[in-house]
Amino acid sequence: MAYIFMNLIILYFLGVNKIFNNKKVRKISIIILGMLLFLFAGFKYRLGYDWAWYEIFFKNVENIFEVIKGNNYFFKSSEYAIGYNLLNSIIKVFTSNPQYIFVISALIMVLLVFSRLESYSKSPLFSILLLFNILFVNVFMEGIRQGIAACLFFFSIKYIKTKEFNKYLFCILLATSFHSTAIILLPLYFLLDKKYSDKFIIVCAMIGILMILLDKSIGKYITELLAPRMSYIESKSVVYLDSERGGSKYGFSFGILKQFLFIIIMFFLRDVLKKGTCKDMYFDIFFNMYFIFFIIQALFNDFFILPNRLGLYFKFSYIICYPYLIFINEDIIWRIVVTFALIGYTFLNFYIFYVNFQGVWIPYSNYLFR
Repeated sequence: MAYIFMNLIILYFLGVNKIFNNKKVRKISIIILGMLLFLFAGFKYRLGYDWAWYEIFFKNVENIFEVIKGNNYFFKSSEYAIGYNLLNSIIKVFTSNPQYIFVISALIMVLLVFSRLESYSKSPLFSILLLFNILFVNVFMEGIRQGIAACLFFFSIKYIKTKEFNKYLFCILLATSFHSTAIILLPLYFLLDKKYSDKFIIVCAMIGILMILLDKSIGKYITELLAPRMSYIESKSVVYLDSERGGSKYGFSFGILKQFLFIIIMFFLRDVLKKGTCKDMYFDIFFNMYFIFFIIQALFNDFFILPNRLGLYFKFSYIICYPYLIFINEDIIWRIVVTFALIGYTFLNFYIFYVNFQGVWIPYSNYLFR
């Protein structure tokens, strides 16, 4: 019920902004929704797969003063990245209540994402609706270490556009201090802010969909090649490849078909999307993010865990790209139809979540009302 109520609140503010179409109203709406989503994520209580592990670590880790003194057994022996360990140790100075690692993490993530939404998105309120139904649980509530890393990446995208490599590098290194997978984001600085040729996009997209349909991919081959040379990859790959989901195939699905069709649609309309009311400085960056993630899924189709992990970074492109569909045509009927189609799509995502995560995330429980 809490998830439905939150969706209704977002829809209410989306409707208010459609009626008033006022910049001040939009800013206030974004702030209010940011505060509500912070409370929703930060004060979630005993939900998800990783809650117990985060709670155990927080209860055992030494505070930052003990770490400085050298009394740092749990801090030093932790498999978590150094940034996450430091965050726990600093919070531990002020409280021994593990709830506050979730509160502070949620606050960091909401501030990072919501401070950029208005400059990145053609429709920030619609992006919030998509965020809540596509990414919110996985990024803001479940994997908070990688969630912080993903939000830092989203925040840093501005520096790709403004060509400030040092700031981008700082953000990605900081993200890596929370989750080691973030290091793979460094090359994106040189790849995202480009307009690739029509031939390149079509050929790559066709090869990608054929690889998935024909069950051809390179994921396990690359992992087996690199693992013996890198102990960390070896230990992780053994766990993931032996797990039921980690070593399973991604496979052809409605999601893959949706991504392929969206790439084709955006390919034919990207010139329109760069002109008139749709002119936007971030379109190429987020379209390329979307496109690269599709190629990653094709290349690593036989190694589910890799595209699943990287999805937390790349799926931010969904919440920015999909609203563009509303603005490719100024006809009011088109905009109404596409708006309701996208709302339907977000609720389809919510329904899938609702069916699959009973007992894990549903029913929702909040620390303030437990």
